[in-house]
Amino acid sequence: MPNPLYILQLTDFHIRHIKGGKELSWDSSKEELLFHNFDSYFKSRNKRFFDIVCISGDMVHKNDGGELQNIAIRLIDELKNRRFINEETNIYVVPGNHDIASEKAIENPDLNKARINCLNDSEVPLYQVVDEFVNNKQLLGYYDNYKNFVDKVKAKNLNSTYKGELNYFLGYDEIPLIDNKKIFISWFNTSWLCLRDEHWKKDIFQIDESDRKPELPKIRINDNEKISPGSSINKEIFDRFNIINASKDTIFKLCLTHHETRLLSPHDKVQSKGLNEDCFYNHIRKYSLVLNGHTHSDMFDKPEFTSPGNYEDYNLSFVPILEIDLIRNLIIHNRIPLELMNEPKNFEEREFKISTFNDYEFFEKSYSKFSFVDLMNEMKWNYFDSYKSNPQLYSLNPINRYNCITECNYALEEKSLKLFN
Repeated sequence: MPNPLYILQLTDFHIRHIKGGKELSWDSSKEELLFHNFDSYFKSRNKRFFDIVCISGDMVHKNDGGELQNIAIRLIDELKNRRFINEETNIYVVPGNHDIASEKAIENPDLNKARINCLNDSEVPLYQVVDEFVNNKQLLGYYDNYKNFVDKVKAKNLNSTYKGELNYFLGYDEIPLIDNKKIFISWFNTSWLCLRDEHWKKDIFQIDESDRKPELPKIRINDNEKISPGSSINKEIFDRFNIINASKDTIFKLCLTHHETRLLSPHDKVQSKGLNEDCFYNHIRKYSLVLNGHTHSDMFDKPEFTSPGNYEDYNLSFVPILEIDLIRNLIIHNRIPLELMNEPKNFEEREFKISTFNDYEFFEKSYSKFSFVDLMNEMKWNYFDSYKSNPQLYSLNPINRYNCITECNYALEEKSLKLFN
């Protein structure tokens, strides 16, 4: 692969029927608009194609395997025709919470008994439920339409180093570069237990009111902190990552999930007692870049980059293109809007963010204090209805909303810009 790498992320399009079923939320006019903006972008680059495409779940609002999924497949096919380099462009896919047939999973008495027991007993980790019901293949059966989508778009998941049916949901791949260098890519399913029942709606894990910012409204937690990517099922990926992470030959490490890791169950964010193995949260923080969606928010808390996707009920909407400079260890975060960009568009004057990776000493000094509470509040900020019911919230300076994370980002950008000069 050349330098820089160009990575496209597609997430949370939520293709669905709107206005009483008379219209679709995604149609050919919006598709042409997106490709028009891609054309404008690439005119400013000595490049014509994407190197990697990451699809991080919820391309359709309800994945029933019918018309809506076919629209998403046609979008990927058209993307291949216009912006792929034959077989050299790799697609990686993970499912979102709208990709599981939750209405069928809820009817599984054994699964729900085990899940509810964990939710009612904070000492029992949810990842045990995921490991058990993935290993006995019961959970795999609730993703048939998603698996069909992965097959139709010919995702690299199924040809990766990590073998077996689980490749649809988790695995890793290693892309060779020149001089024996390589890129490590992994993907994890964080949506195994996204079941929308009364236990999903109830606040099992409460936010400490003393930690809540006074100007922010109370929120409903929903599935947050009630989901898990599993533990033992991911062990082969963890083991391989630890080997390559100790080598200087792997110069970029990319991870794909649907959920921001602070939304996972508490046991996935805390070191296991008596074990030397990392919890999932600690593992994720060793990557150069982690791409996810779900919250419909525009956030970057290194190494996690959360894209809002394309959902009309929320305030933000764009498609990210990430330029990865493997020589200077820089990531340029480009936001491609889903609105018409005037021609010619000077992308050198566009708004973008710059971050750095593989500078672990600097990372340790600049880790933000962006907490789970901050994340939940950020989700509320980006919910469109809150702007209508609480207009005073919308008028506040964004830096006052989550100053810890923005100060961290500015510090990263300042260091990165010095590297450019």
